[in-house]
Amino acid sequence: MEFEKTLFARRSIRRYKGDLLTDAQIESLMKAGMCGPSGMNLRPYRFIVVRQQETLDQIKSFCPYGKYNAPNAILVIGDTNRSPKMWGNDCGAATENILLQATDMGLGTVWCAMYPFQDRSEPIKKLLNLNPGEEVYSLILIGVPDEERPSRGIFEPSKFTVID
Repeated sequence: MEFEKTLFARRSIRRYKGDLLTDAQIESLMKAGMCGPSGMNLRPYRFIVVRQQETLDQIKSFCPYGKYNAPNAILVIGDTNRSPKMWGNDCGAATENILLQATDMGLGTVWCAMYPFQDRSEPIKKLLNLNPGEEVYSLILIGVPDEERPSRGIFEPSKFTVID
């Protein structure tokens, strides 16, 4: 898929088929997440891929907007000790790269915000026994889409200015 087509095709998908991600798909998604920009190249993130249904159901129960039937999830975890100021930016770039790569692979995703909502992230931190200083930045629900959503292509010229 050409990049522009991938970019404009990316939509939040809320209905999924039951297919689990393959190891090859996971590796491709992780490579995409890790190739994003990172302040001072600190790369203060790690990823937890969840295919186990029981754990996934527990994680989704903590996220009010994550109740969809996705059979897989990727948690983007930021290390605030490694990069106290830039970890959120780096995790955001990694999250978006994963979303775009998934779209290019024909997968559907929905980005569920976890940070800065402590009521969502704290139970997950406990469930997964995260290290001190680690924050749950995002929950990406992912799988084979069971719905089609047309490209939105939102373009608002009033939202930018060119200074020559």
